[in-house]
Amino acid sequence: METDMVTKSYLTYAAGTLLSQATGFSVAALLARSLTTRDYATYGLLATTTALGPVILTFGLVPAIFRFWEHAGRRAADTALTFVVISSAAILGLAALFRPAVESVLGLAGRKDFFVAVGLILFSEAVSQIPLSRMRVEGRASRYSGILIMKAIIIACGAAVTVVLNRGIEAMVVALLLSSVAGALAALFATRVTLTSVQVGLLKKMLSFGLPLQPAILLNFLLSYADRYVFAAVASLTALAPYVAASSLVGGVNAAASAPFALLWPPLMYRMARGLDGAKVIAATLTLFFSGTVLINSALALMAGPLMSVYAPAYSRTAAYVPLLALSYSFFAVFVVANSAFQLATATRVVLPIMVAGTCINLFANLLLIPRLGGTGAAIANLLGYSVIGLGSFRASSRLYYLPYEWRSLGIVCSIGVVSTATATLQLGIGPNAALLTVCFGLAVLCLRPVVLEFHRLIAQPALRDSPNRQVTPGGPNQTPLGPDGAR
Repeated sequence: METDMVTKSYLTYAAGTLLSQATGFSVAALLARSLTTRDYATYGLLATTTALGPVILTFGLVPAIFRFWEHAGRRAADTALTFVVISSAAILGLAALFRPAVESVLGLAGRKDFFVAVGLILFSEAVSQIPLSRMRVEGRASRYSGILIMKAIIIACGAAVTVVLNRGIEAMVVALLLSSVAGALAALFATRVTLTSVQVGLLKKMLSFGLPLQPAILLNFLLSYADRYVFAAVASLTALAPYVAASSLVGGVNAAASAPFALLWPPLMYRMARGLDGAKVIAATLTLFFSGTVLINSALALMAGPLMSVYAPAYSRTAAYVPLLALSYSFFAVFVVANSAFQLATATRVVLPIMVAGTCINLFANLLLIPRLGGTGAAIANLLGYSVIGLGSFRASSRLYYLPYEWRSLGIVCSIGVVSTATATLQLGIGPNAALLTVCFGLAVLCLRPVVLEFHRLIAQPALRDSPNRQVTPGGPNQTPLGPDGAR
């Protein structure tokens, strides 16, 4: 019965998210053909901003709802909603005081009407995250998917107006605004999440769990999208557009493939952990997720040329970026696997120093390589940053929460990923200078390993020491099941 319920929920999530992701994927491809190069780059920055904004404005309360749901119930969602509404309004109001600087950073200079629209989009998306999280924890997959489909239809209509009537990027901004507001209202109505007095004690517990994840999540977004802002600063929006096309292809496919798992996994993970065989089931599930991600990215790397010719013919010459970007997403899948162990061990503080190290390496590489190699340099910087985060987080997580992974299967899958990326890179050719710089940066990261480990020891050691699973060793899982309040 449990398996049937999980399968049904997964398929329902998959239907909604795949349609939503397919719509976004198709819209990006259509806009690449109809918008000017500058407008397409601006749209890429807007999409990045509207994805990053809700993460900042929710203060890590979304994963905290999953963690404290069984203990607090709907009080967790109501308290989170009240806090998010008040704090989001305050932050966006503060941003309005520095409007010229904010517009310059977001690429909105000269587009006066966009600032208010983007602010409303961010507020609506942040508010909607709370009732949507409640839907996920209560298993209301059909309602969740219905809201995603509704938003996708609105965005598709905006794209149609943009392409057919040649209304430019303004029509897409209006469509994004309408979809965000409609999605927030529908989610609030479907779950009956209400504004209430903030329960300070519960809010403190939720923030103490979620806030340590917040810098790591923000650093991950910075690592993912800093190259676009660096491009806009040191090069031009015209130079940015081809890279946006390649990264949209890789990111869109990965998002469509992983979104159903990402939606279902957090509440399901805690339920699995309460069973006696929880560690084994969790390890098998994460192994399957990682294997699927690597195989998808291997296919992307090997088929980069034809896919870019179909997805964005005007930017087909940027197919050489795809293998490196695809391998980056495979390393990010390693981080997703490790992050599950961090959350199960309630040791979210450990993530921060690892993310800091990977992001610093990524930013330094972006600033150095983009002026010299353009999009290839940005792809290399992405790969270096995610490799540090993926491998570093996996090493730390193994000390916190032992999971019996299927190492033979993982080894085979990793070999396939490395071989396919190398083959595609040689076939498309990233150039001898780019290859040499990649090797040099890899060696530099190895030389910096003692510094990174010391930084990790100084910042993360308290979290390691306080972890309830600190004595777990790779000899057999000795965790006790989670209690009803999340304690062991």
